[in-house]
Amino acid sequence: MPPTPGWDDFPNGRFGDSKSPAFGVVDPWDGGGLGVPPHVAISQWGRPTTEKDLSDLFLAYLNNKNSTTPFSPTPLSDESTTILPSLVSLTSKGLWTVASQPAVDGALSSDPVVGWGPRDGRVFQKSFVEFFTTEEELVKIAKAIEDSGDGWVTFFAGNNDDGFVSNIPDSGSNAVTWGVFPGQEIAQPTIIDRDSFLAWKRASYWRA
Repeated sequence: MPPTPGWDDFPNGRFGDSKSPAFGVVDPWDGGGLGVPPHVAISQWGRPTTEKDLSDLFLAYLNNKNSTTPFSPTPLSDESTTILPSLVSLTSKGLWTVASQPAVDGALSSDPVVGWGPRDGRVFQKSFVEFFTTEEELVKIAKAIEDSGDGWVTFFAGNNDDGFVSNIPDSGSNAVTWGVFPGQEIAQPTIIDRDSFLAWKRASYWRA
């Protein structure tokens, strides 16, 4: 899908066209900051020191016991409830989920949960999930995608150094949210590409 005249009518924020002037304007990680006051952070997150502590932190967020995590300064969105069992399952296995969305196929733009944009439109989403994992688990995930993904499952992965792997060409991008509205060209407010992933990968790793 080509860029459209209305491309920057919607915030690109954390994931979007990295060439867009709106890219990075909306930053849920607050430019590497906590996103919440320090006293709120300590009261909700505690001082995790083990992998179990971290799993408990992310599970508390998914179960609405906490309204934030170091990577999500706002409560879990309503649309996430449709995939909540999967998110809990991943997080319970040590794959700490930090962003996700369910698939949406032609919902009305007025839908109270997944709708956006002008009236009388239709909106679409590809499902995706972003999570922390170990290098060992990444190898297993990449192999499963290669063996069983049938070309429909793509991924980006990186670490705190310069490590980066993907099954998408360097110049490739993946539109994960788009909408069709009367009298307008297709709008794509959410795109994941190599440059945007690498930018936010750097923001996701921080040291106290």
